[in-house]
Amino acid sequence: MKKILGILSTLLMTTAFQVNCYAIQFSQPQDVGEFGLLQSGVFGGGIGFTNATVKGSFFTKYNKNNNRSYGKGVARFGSGEDALYVHCDVYDTSLTSSTYVGSKDSRNSFAVSDVGQKISKIATDEGITIYPLFMEYGPESEWTIIGRQKDGKFVKYIDTREITKRYFGWNLMGASPVEYRKMEVRGDTIILYYLQHLQNRDWNKFDGEFRFKWDDKAQWFGIEQVRY
Repeated sequence: MKKILGILSTLLMTTAFQVNCYAIQFSQPQDVGEFGLLQSGVFGGGIGFTNATVKGSFFTKYNKNNNRSYGKGVARFGSGEDALYVHCDVYDTSLTSSTYVGSKDSRNSFAVSDVGQKISKIATDEGITIYPLFMEYGPESEWTIIGRQKDGKFVKYIDTREITKRYFGWNLMGASPVEYRKMEVRGDTIILYYLQHLQNRDWNKFDGEFRFKWDDKAQWFGIEQVRY
């Protein structure tokens, strides 16, 4: 009996080890850079970039000598296959958004707000690179998380605006009722902590979290809400 139990124990340990080995692992987020609209009176308007290589034309609508922000161009954050590109054109008012993030090819990219975005990068051991973009402006505090798949295609995994609509009934009129101020990475899971707008609340305490666990079979994130 001891021998049988010993064999079973070994098999269970081996199986657990194999599961852990084959589960995708995320690195801790690394800061990449920032971009966003600049005040016209102070900096001349346009979109400014931090830690990026930019090719384009300066925004000279308000300041003819502006040489620090762009009206139209392409910015590259990083290098090699993990480079992230931002395409901007603040002159074209026909566009749904003036800013697109993703591949060097603008057709392989996604529209994002240009109010202000902080970019970070999460590497994986399966050749997928994840880019969380964090925007904070006034009462708004949200995330857009995109990724470059192994074949080079960019996808949008997570948009907290969509999450807020689904879980809190926000109809996009007025300020968002929820802020997502903190992100954490654990193994194969991205966690976003949220707080709801309530009067006389303690702003240092979160009201809950959303856990986005990677599903190897679906090659996508599952979602779980945890209320505190």
